[in-house]
Parts: sequence; structure tokens; C-alpha cells
Amino acid sequence: MGFSTKYYEGVLKGQADLPLGSETPPFDFERKRKTTFTGRIIGWFIEYPDWWLRILRHLCPRARWGKVVFLTHFEDVREVLERESEFETPYGPELREFSGGLDFLLSLKDGKLYRTQKSVVLSAFPPSEVEERVRNIAATHSQEIVRHAGEKFDAATELMRVVPIRICREYYGLDIEDDRQFGDWAISINHILFGDWNADPVTRELAVAAARTCSPPLTAPSILLRRRSTGERWSTIRSGGSSGCRKTAARLLAGRRCAPS
Repeated sequence: MGFSTKYYEGVLKGQADLPLGSETPPFDFERKRKTTFTGRIIGWFIEYPDWWLRILRHLCPRARWGKVVFLTHFEDVREVLERESEFETPYGPELREFSGGLDFLLSLKDGKLYRTQKSVVLSAFPPSEVEERVRNIAATHSQEIVRHAGEKFDAATELMRVVPIRICREYYGLDIEDDRQFGDWAISINHILFGDWNADPVTRELAVAAARTCSPPLTAPSILLRRRSTGERWSTIRSGGSSGCRKTAARLLAGRRCAPS
């Protein structure tokens, strides 16, 4: 009995059974912890892969299980990434679905559209600002959380789920009211895109519910972005009121189709 993934039959079935925008049970992140025993086992292996990947790296660096091959040597992984005409990224259909039909960077092969989008995003949010701004935002909020932590401190929940949301607000300019709630929505959507190998129905229900509830802060008519041409750190770009790479990047990051300015 081999191991297989949801790509692509399971993806298409999930989209047909529960289309984006369908009615779902109220969003409850705790449902992820109440799935089947098999689902919990698979989820645990996906969440904590270091130990078994380390074993594979030494004993069987090219391990095949059914339709899935696990590559654990750097040279093999690099070769696959460089041969993208033969090895495609499977996330495209669901990325396109949850971004409102938009083909975004992670679902594209190298080509004109990919390079255009990459240029736009890097122009608006250059890598140099990771050191200049993002690191400071992360350090400030991490230190504040740790300073106010009690004796029982859950680093994964308090830091990895909260700090990235603060970065989304302060660096990307998203209008987020509840950090933890938005974090749960984001994790649920991220899980179906990158961590749902076996097309778990609960995972899809949570992602569909999260997409519906987190859309307002991502598609609001006003999004905060930096204004580089002046001394101001932030500016507000309103729909139809500005143009250029930041407006385009904002729409890309918000998962909206880019229309000509």
C-alpha cells in the first residue's frame, strides 16, 4: 500500500464538494485538534518532520513511498528546483482559488508573468528592508511578549502565531483588528495550501470559512503602504487614487486581480 497525495484528484474533488464561498460550520480552529486518529498522526509527522527527515537523509536520501519521493540531500533538491519544466509546483489550483483567480508568484513557473510580478513585489518590498525594518518589528514585539509572559510560556502560540501578524500590520499595512483570530485564519489557509497532503475535509472547511471571514482586511478599499519619495514612513493609497508598483503590489498581496491603472 503506497502513500499518495491529493494532487490533483483530491483538490478537484474538494473544490467541487465545497466551493469557496460555500456555507460552512462557524470557524473553530480547535476542530483541527479533533480530527481522526489517522489525520492527527499524519498532521504530527508533517508538523514535526526534522527527526524522520534526518533518518532518511542518512539511510535513504531518495525515499519513495507510492507516488511520493522524499529528497533530503541539498544537491537533489536544488536539481529539482532548477528543472522546473519537469517538476512543477502543485499548489497552483488552490493558490489560484484562494487568491480570487489570481496567478501569483508561488503558483507560477519562470516566465514573463512570474518575472513581472517578482519585479513589482521586490520594488515595493525590497529584501534590504528585512534588516532595516522587519527585523526591528519582530524583535520589538517578541521582546514585549516575552517580558509579559507567565511561567507557562507557549513560544509557538505566543511568538510564531502573533509576531508575523504584527509584521503584516506594521510593514505590509493590513488592517487587522484581532491578531490571534487573524492568525488562526491565516494558518488555516496556509495549511490547506502547503500542509494538507491528504485532502482532509475539516482542513478545507476551516480554510473556506477563514477565507470568507478574513477577506475584509485584505480587500478593503484603503491599504497602508510606504511612501519612499517623502519623509513619511507610511501613506494611504485609496482605490483609484494612485498608481505605480506599490498599488500593484498591494493588489497582488491582497489576492486581487491587477487592472491597468
